[in-house]
Amino acid sequence: MRKRQHTKLIQEGQYVAEVDIELIDSDEGLHAIDPVLSGILGSASTVSWAYRISNATIGATNPEYQGEGILTSYEVSGTVGDAVTFSAEIQCSGAITRATS
Repeated sequence: MRKRQHTKLIQEGQYVAEVDIELIDSDEGLHAIDPVLSGILGSASTVSWAYRISNATIGATNPEYQGEGILTSYEVSGTVGDAVTFSAEIQCSGAITRATS
């Protein structure tokens, strides 16, 4: 088994949670997501985030979670012609809310 070195940025303060994100997308997605995530990686400023399972209307079966945090890790992997995998980690500051309407 080969080990990978992994660097994780930690910011001081109280954090409620840590959110791990993994997205699988085509090469076209890299052009939209990479500039945003790589641009905020390592910033001491918090960013707002929201997550829901699908882009459909928010509801009981498709709740939306929202919060603020600092992007502490971001990686892109994949091979030519395959789907691209994005993984990131956000250290949250403050509460995470859940909306169903």
